[in-house]
Amino acid sequence: VIFIPLARYSMNYIYQAGSAPTGLMMTLLGLLMMSATWLILLSHIRISSYVGFSRRDREGIMVFRSWTAQCLVSFLFNVAITIFPQVHGDPSKMLLQHLSANPIEVIENVTFQTRAAVHLFHVLVPGGFFLGYLLFPLQGFVWPFVSTLSILRCWYGRTFGPELRAREAERQLEPLALSLGHDYMGHVFQPISCSLLLFFASGVTWQVFGFLALWAVFMSVFSRYIHLRANKRSFFTTNRIDTDALVAWGFPLSMVLASSAFWAAKLRGWSMWTVAISFFTGYAIYMMLLLLWIKPLSFCKDESHANRPSYNEVRARRFYDWHNCNPVKVLLSHCAEGGEAIVPFEVGKEYLQANDPRWLESIKRGLTNSGDLNTRRHADIL
Repeated sequence: VIFIPLARYSMNYIYQAGSAPTGLMMTLLGLLMMSATWLILLSHIRISSYVGFSRRDREGIMVFRSWTAQCLVSFLFNVAITIFPQVHGDPSKMLLQHLSANPIEVIENVTFQTRAAVHLFHVLVPGGFFLGYLLFPLQGFVWPFVSTLSILRCWYGRTFGPELRAREAERQLEPLALSLGHDYMGHVFQPISCSLLLFFASGVTWQVFGFLALWAVFMSVFSRYIHLRANKRSFFTTNRIDTDALVAWGFPLSMVLASSAFWAAKLRGWSMWTVAISFFTGYAIYMMLLLLWIKPLSFCKDESHANRPSYNEVRARRFYDWHNCNPVKVLLSHCAEGGEAIVPFEVGKEYLQANDPRWLESIKRGLTNSGDLNTRRHADIL
């Protein structure tokens, strides 16, 4: 629907004008590509939640890998339709030819690489770096809220329609949950996209990496706001998604080493197999350091002198215990006559316990009865 018409437009523009779209037109194409990618993201979030994974970390790994691959394919597709159709010769020859060849051919190849790098720059800035993230609050929160509210009013607002219960309305209007798989995509995809410019002779490479540094600062503020103020709270009990992102982070790091070997091979007339060997060697060294030194999947050993929180401290901090997480006990407390109904615990609704005087009193009583001085101080604060 989007990519094929975009490819046709770009190719027709090249054949009629003799050059690829540049400047404002190239920026608009980049914005269109990123907007389409983020629309696919919203569909990706909805579909992945209905697959039925038994573990959240497995779902996160699948989301991270598939979404990163999809964004890379989309970016490379954009690169191909905006750079290579205007090349009259063999594109691989213009990229891989040694600098010691015919000077005229070398000048033509460098000119092509400079022009291609400028196209890549306009694809990445500002569409690839910032537009999708700036549109995400509108696409991921404002539009779902408005559309869901309109649907609820149309479906349940009729006098002869079904009755809208508070629980159903609450579930329909819940915000998106925190998805580490989608967030980690940018931390791998953006460096890889910028590292591709290291293989082109151009003066805009340093500008792209400058925008990458600016993007990193922007993401630290943007992610903090989205995760803490807009997303629904989620629990991640393993670090498998983090480990998968660390493994994928070796690709952009290895591309830096491969680009050094690439230009050394072009300057000294070496075989281009040197580039592939350098890439896999760098990735192997990175994996060895990751697995043998950092060991992300190995947890720290329990130390005898570690200050482990008590049961009552965990209750006071996390707002859940054995009782309010037990569905049978919660239902029994609501059905039994003369007993106190237990407020069930649900992730993202800790305010139900925080505003319950009985819960606060039980926490204070448990901390007071504890023999630890720190827990007693915590009880005095409550």
